Amino acid sequence: MRGRLVRVAVAALAVLGLAFAVPTGGPASALGFDAKIQMIPVDGGVSLEALVLRPWGSGPHPLVVFISPWSMDWTENTLPALTLANKGYTVVSYVTRGFKNSGGEVGVASPTDVRDTSTVLDWSLANTASDATRIGVYGLSYGAGMGILAAAKDSRIKAVTALSGWYDLPASFARDDVRSASAGKLLHDSGRAGGRLSAETDLRLRQVIDPALSDADYADLVAWAEIRSPKTYLAELNANKPAILIEQAWGETAFPPGPMLDFYNAYRGPKRVEFRPGDHATPEIPALMGLPTGVLDPVYRWLDAYVAGTDRSITTEPNLQYTPRPVARGTERYTDTASAFGTPRRYRLTENALTTSTATGPAWSKSIATDTDSAVSGGQAMVTGTLQTFLLEPSPIDVSALDRTVAAVWSAEPTWTATTRIRGAAALHLPHTPSAAKGTLIAYLLDVDHLGKARIIGYAPHAWANAAPGQPRAADFAFQPTAYDLDPGHRLSVVVDGKDTLFVDANQPGSGVTLTNTGGAHLDLPVR
Repeated sequence: MRGRLVRVAVAALAVLGLAFAVPTGGPASALGFDAKIQMIPVDGGVSLEALVLRPWGSGPHPLVVFISPWSMDWTENTLPALTLANKGYTVVSYVTRGFKNSGGEVGVASPTDVRDTSTVLDWSLANTASDATRIGVYGLSYGAGMGILAAAKDSRIKAVTALSGWYDLPASFARDDVRSASAGKLLHDSGRAGGRLSAETDLRLRQVIDPALSDADYADLVAWAEIRSPKTYLAELNANKPAILIEQAWGETAFPPGPMLDFYNAYRGPKRVEFRPGDHATPEIPALMGLPTGVLDPVYRWLDAYVAGTDRSITTEPNLQYTPRPVARGTERYTDTASAFGTPRRYRLTENALTTSTATGPAWSKSIATDTDSAVSGGQAMVTGTLQTFLLEPSPIDVSALDRTVAAVWSAEPTWTATTRIRGAAALHLPHTPSAAKGTLIAYLLDVDHLGKARIIGYAPHAWANAAPGQPRAADFAFQPTAYDLDPGHRLSVVVDGKDTLFVDANQPGSGVTLTNTGGAHLDLPVR
């Protein structure tokens, strides 16, 4: 009880600090607002805790419903909630079922969870002076995916701001059927710490990281995740056409950027997408702490345009924007993906090098053990990307020190005269002969400086099952899209090994592969 009082007191002080700091002029200023902690009844006899901010004045006011992040409550959304209330919006910031002081169990964006959002809308319209024709939803992380799902089911929602959310949950849990240890562990451990997982939720999240998961159980996991994917309801979203703002990090280890870019391309309503360096929710954290990063500015402007109807200037701007890596690069703005991303530049893999020459080189092969990790990895979940958010890069990799018995390396000659502007999703085709019927390979793109120190540009896993040991096959690695500047004097390298702590691999003790250029080994790198 004492903890709850402290939370209420902190929120009240924040409200008092902003309620009377009303901006003069501007499109939607209010004289102030009242704040109250409210329990909102939903299905199954469950009540959800919410912070309710009611602007002074008769209304009707535009309404924004905030959906809490995974394992957290409404306090994480306090700053944007107060900012919008100060602009004249009714704000109802609720905690999803199963977490913190809300009742029920965590269902991971189940149909029941999605219905809760509509029930909160019903309650908000019945208990506040809000305009039923001007409704928006804000979500960060879990709340972002929930907001998109709710907009597919409830046509009253006119706009969604989705920060670090998901579109295709099976693609978040696994890349090329290689399950994401980082996503599964993050969701399971933090969910248990901050909430009450249902028995099914606990089972499914443990399955994501289970190295012995059967094919049948994996199929069940995918089916469970598809029900919770906005991708499944794309037709309904395209029919309702809510205005959707997407903000995503290039280095997402929970919800990778590729599916969100697919969503942007497939969605037919008003839309805008912004990509930044960082990992899951790390671009938003400094802004939520009050730092002037600009990350929340598009959120306010998007809601002003499509909910309040007070300032539509954002609708005239290019709706695809990104900030390239490594750090301290300017934002680039485009009107479509065709102009935003590059065309493939093919590098052929010789025995040890990457070359753009089209000449056919000699045959080569090299063998690596896949049961031992090399010194290369995609990084540490929620650490590497966080460093990038704060304009830092993690410790570089010494390419010359890599053990060639467990890692294969190819390097291009440095480009001295111009920056290589990598824009888009790279693809690697690599013939190989496995020693085992099933296994995993991880491919990495590296930026290597003149001292031989490398940083990760991107990574991609590949898995196989039911292969004939000793028989040749090919691996096709699909990298996530990115924007990365390879500076003059730096060289591009490709590394392939068999293990990475970010993934659940299928390699057995003593297993290995022989890599070859039989039939052609090549990298397609999108360059603008």
